[in-house]
Amino acid sequence: MKHLLIVGQPGVGKTSLIARLSRDFRGGPIDGFYTEELREEGRRVGFWLTSLDGRQALLAHRQLASPSRVGSYQVNVAVLDDMAVGILQRAMSQAQLVFLDEIGVMELSSKAFVQAVRQLFERGPRIIATVGLQPTPFLVHLRGRRDVELIALSARNRETVYEELRWRLQDLCDADERVRELQRQADAIC
Repeated sequence: MKHLLIVGQPGVGKTSLIARLSRDFRGGPIDGFYTEELREEGRRVGFWLTSLDGRQALLAHRQLASPSRVGSYQVNVAVLDDMAVGILQRAMSQAQLVFLDEIGVMELSSKAFVQAVRQLFERGPRIIATVGLQPTPFLVHLRGRRDVELIALSARNRETVYEELRWRLQDLCDADERVRELQRQADAIC
C-alpha cells in the first residue's frame, strides 16, 4: 500500500476522517496527530494540535504573540518543532501507521517539521495524511511522489472513503501481524 494523502476543500471532513480512522485503530501500532478548531463564542479563533496519545497544545491563535503568521492566525512554531516533530520521530521507529492532520501551510512554518515529514516519507511507516491544496513546492512534491495515492474527499463520498480506507488499513495491519508472527516462529526455531 502506498502512502495516502487526503485532499479536499476546507470543511469537507478531512480532520473528522483522520480522527475517526485513528480511533478505529487505537491500541494498535499507530501514532500521529490531528488538528482541531478552537472556538470562542461560536467563532474559530485558533487550532489545537492533538496527539493520538491525548496530549494537546495550542498550535495557532488569532491573539498569539508569534512572528509566524498564516492568514489571521499566529503560529506557535515551537509546538511544531517540539511536539509534532517528536511524534513523527517516535512514529518512525514504533508505528505501523501514522495519521497526520494536517500537512499544510501552517505546519510548513516549521523547518524542523518539514524535515521530519521528509524523513518519515523516506524511511517511515505508512502515512495517512491530509494535505493542503496550496501549490507550495513541498506540497506539490508530496502529492506528486510515486509512493503516494491521492484520495479526493468530498461531502458526497466521505462515508464511502471512510469505509474503503478502514478496510484497506485493517487488511494492511492483518498482513503485518501475520509477518510478525512468522518472524516470532522463526526466532523461536533459531
